[in-house]
Amino acid sequence: MPSSPGREKVRARGPARARPQKEAGASTRRPDAAASRPSLVHALLERAPDVVFRVRLKPRPQLEYINRSVLTITGYAPEEWYADRTLMMRIVHPSDRRKLEDTLKGGLNGRPLALRWMRKGGGTVRSQIRITPIYSARGALVAIEGIARDVTAEHGVEARGSNGDGVARTVFEEAPVGLVYVTVDRQILHVNHKMCEMLGYARDELVGRRLDDLTHPDDLGSQEALTYRMLANEIPYFVLDKRYLAKDGTTVWTRVRATFVRNAAGVPVCGIGVLIPIPPPELRNGGPQVLDYGDLQVDVERLQVRSNGRAVTLTPKEVLLLQYLIRHCGKMLPREQLLHTIWGYDHAIQSRTLDVHVCRLRQKLPALASSLVTIGHLGYMLSAPEPQKPANAPKGFDGSSSRPAWAGPERRRR
Repeated sequence: MPSSPGREKVRARGPARARPQKEAGASTRRPDAAASRPSLVHALLERAPDVVFRVRLKPRPQLEYINRSVLTITGYAPEEWYADRTLMMRIVHPSDRRKLEDTLKGGLNGRPLALRWMRKGGGTVRSQIRITPIYSARGALVAIEGIARDVTAEHGVEARGSNGDGVARTVFEEAPVGLVYVTVDRQILHVNHKMCEMLGYARDELVGRRLDDLTHPDDLGSQEALTYRMLANEIPYFVLDKRYLAKDGTTVWTRVRATFVRNAAGVPVCGIGVLIPIPPPELRNGGPQVLDYGDLQVDVERLQVRSNGRAVTLTPKEVLLLQYLIRHCGKMLPREQLLHTIWGYDHAIQSRTLDVHVCRLRQKLPALASSLVTIGHLGYMLSAPEPQKPANAPKGFDGSSSRPAWAGPERRRR
């Protein structure tokens, strides 16, 4: 088809300008707004109160970015961090360096990492770090990005430099009850040895976790309500009987006394909890508070045992098992019943757990060696205690109504 003269003239004027093609999904914002976006993000990062950083791991570790907050928290300026590649590890407390190395080797599980930093000029800073791994297209870990938060004030134990800190730390660690420091949103900052023993976790396994993750689901509601009342300053503290979930899946009953530590303005900065192990309700409702079995005395509330007046060291579970056996003396108790009552039965619990605790009771309390009887594969029975021998009884007296051994065999009368 012949072209019109008008079109010919247009073509003769020269090649038409190619219109720029708009990429799919391109922003319709003005170019100046898009150009200013990186500077805006940088300004926000520099003003953040927490330390924000990025570290390239390959081909060799190199700090690519760190914001100005690091100067306030650690005393080292960003320029010092960029100039000294070893500062990233040197600033970490010697006791925590192994933890950081293990985390970088494959422990990036998304949980916060608690580390102590040695501040420039002296002092210790408690930090809580969230690390995000950056992977290449082939799945190799090439960099990490993270945010480090200063939790020294919330922790309230170290970095003050006073002479009393060592004593306070010793009291905290050696307390006969469980002690825990948490953030306002109930994230664990520090636990003592007793708390770890009660729940069966190592310290590193508890620090950084939320206390709610260890609480029995049925007890979350009551704890939440009381915590909100404390936050609103309606009550100074609360006392609650609640259940925790131990590492082996068992249920641990505790009496918790919790409160918040507040700053000068009255704002909560951290929480403190005291956990005392207590028997399950079915073992403490009603009945005597001290159980007697032969020469054994069991204090129900304090979970203490004495044999001939001397204290015997038993674990809380061993004391609870002993209580239950004494209360049901003379009855055969099925294994399932004992597991459900003492351990809060869970399918993950091995029946072997019960056998181990019974074996320990027999070893620690020789009086049970013959009276705590295994009934096949069905369960256990604690037989009635042997009658106590009177102090002035003649030799051979066994306390029963039968003829004493020293009298010889009884002759029948015709």
